[in-house]
Amino acid sequence: MRPTISIIIPVYNVQDYLTSCIESIIKQDYKDYEAIFINDGSTDDSLEILKQYVKTDKRFKLISQKNSGLSSARNTGINQAEGKYITFIDSDDWISKNYVGALVYNAEKYDADIVSIKECLVYSNGKKVYKKQDFKILKGKAADMLFGFYDTNFAWGKLIKTSIIKDNNIYFPVGKNYEDIGTMYKIYDKAHCSVRLSNENYFYRSRESSITATRSIKDVKDKISFIKEMRKYSSLRKKYNYWDLYLLVKGFGAISDVYKVPNITKKQRDVLVKEIKVAVKTCKIHLRDFRAADGIDRALLMKINLAALILRIKHKG
Repeated sequence: MRPTISIIIPVYNVQDYLTSCIESIIKQDYKDYEAIFINDGSTDDSLEILKQYVKTDKRFKLISQKNSGLSSARNTGINQAEGKYITFIDSDDWISKNYVGALVYNAEKYDADIVSIKECLVYSNGKKVYKKQDFKILKGKAADMLFGFYDTNFAWGKLIKTSIIKDNNIYFPVGKNYEDIGTMYKIYDKAHCSVRLSNENYFYRSRESSITATRSIKDVKDKISFIKEMRKYSSLRKKYNYWDLYLLVKGFGAISDVYKVPNITKKQRDVLVKEIKVAVKTCKIHLRDFRAADGIDRALLMKINLAALILRIKHKG
């Protein structure tokens, strides 16, 4: 019998955190799931830990592949998923015991294609930071949940109807960093109903060594490539209220990353900043954008061409 939801967990060299992630899955109140662990060529003891757990639970599946990156591991999980829904968990994070149940319950209640849960940031010193949010539901223009910054573009912390991904052949771009930026908007565009819950059920571990904690020129170039790709979707500009706002804010984020790259030369920085500005030049600010609590300030700085100056002063670059 097919499970209701497939939990996809890419694993790469997280031996110090993996057990807490797996144990949080085992403790779920909701039991009708499969957990697909993709060992992406780990060189530490992660694989041995996975092997021990897989022996204890028939719902656990283990797939090993040569190291190909997070996107490839997620794609492998998608191809193996049998559930009606999919949820992604990063292997250094963990979830509350009612995480899966809350996602499935609300997906069924509202016939939702996407259900998201708010994350709690957990720092290495044990400090937890959680920004409260209210319940929100969007039908029809469901993607405005993302484009209006009522939700994040992270793949984790969400339930996604499997058919949205597989029927539309949506996969994560292999070889790219910040792959969620280049993927989630495509998923949201195919959704009819998206729901945002107020629960604090996903615990995101903030680590200095993680991909999102460091910056490189490749990171910036990958973000620029995604922005350029998104700009080609002129149909989305006509379809959704906040599409231009979304692109402008992504442009701001890319410029911000330019100033976080260590040892970058002024020439390299100027070239990248110019490329980002050109990529979002045609985006417009609308009065309705001011209803979006997050993002409008960054979008305005991009539109009036002050983002680079503000960031240069902030980072003393």
